[in-house]
Amino acid sequence: MAHGATRPSEIYASKRCKAQCGNCVPGVVCILKEVRMRQRQAAETATHACLPVAVQAEALSA
Repeated sequence: MAHGATRPSEIYASKRCKAQCGNCVPGVVCILKEVRMRQRQAAETATHACLPVAVQAEALSA
């Protein structure tokens, strides 16, 4: 994921493995979603940090 993987198949390819029975797929998908959520939150925080305080307050009230 640190190198841009966004799908379970990309994770398996990077680790040189594949989902044999599929039991691990839900866990991999969950981790991918969590990483994406954290990346979005970090991007929003970075964007808000660059805005004047008045604009930040307006964005939060929307």
